[in-house]
Amino acid sequence: MSEKKYWVPAIERANIILNLIASRPAHYRLIGLSHNSGINKSSLYSLLQTLESLEWVVKEEDDTYSIGHTLGILASPYYSNLNVIKVFHKEAKVSVKKLDETIQLGKLEGVYNVYLAREMNSSLVQMVTAPGSRLPAYATGLGKTQLLNHNFDELAHLFKDVTFEKLSKYTLENVDQLWRDIQTGKSKGVMLDKGEAVAGFHCVAAPIYDFNNRIIAAVSVTMLESKWEEKQFVAEEEILDLANRISAYFGYKEGVM
Repeated sequence: MSEKKYWVPAIERANIILNLIASRPAHYRLIGLSHNSGINKSSLYSLLQTLESLEWVVKEEDDTYSIGHTLGILASPYYSNLNVIKVFHKEAKVSVKKLDETIQLGKLEGVYNVYLAREMNSSLVQMVTAPGSRLPAYATGLGKTQLLNHNFDELAHLFKDVTFEKLSKYTLENVDQLWRDIQTGKSKGVMLDKGEAVAGFHCVAAPIYDFNNRIIAAVSVTMLESKWEEKQFVAEEEILDLANRISAYFGYKEGVM
């Protein structure tokens, strides 16, 4: 980075120290860190005290330092998303070839579905949401399928301050409707979106589980309403199979709860 107008030296020093500790856990003491970083012992002592209080680093019994659990917690979502995106691209390509429809990956964040990735088909007419964008969970198959494990009280609490905005005339209007829709989806293990987000497009979505049977993301296939009658059942089977294939990478065993 050539432009350092807004550079924060304290963060740079913390970054240097964290990289040193990460490279050799339980090796460096204060003097060694000072020698290898070029930071004087007085400044380094205050920096280490702060990092230790935040549990970014841990001081071992022999006065050496290791990376603390806070950094592990902060890094966990990144690696989780990175891994699921990588697996998604590998497995979704197979499903796109079978269905000739675009497939998307999403993750529930609060009351929204955040779109993480997509594999496109060749059609010029598509309803595809760009990675990084989000839509209300109640209005999308991806969002609703990640609510399958919620009971009614959990669902009501999650959406207690949410106004169910109508994205189309088919959008669900309240928690009671959402709950009934989820109960219907549980029997198949997939959720449908029949023009609820965008009129004229239908989708089917299935959840991705980890080894603890937690829903960590979801996949969906979206198509024009005119194709729905012809492709619905094969799309349901394929998206459920895709979700199970991806789930297997994360230790999930189908049928074992």
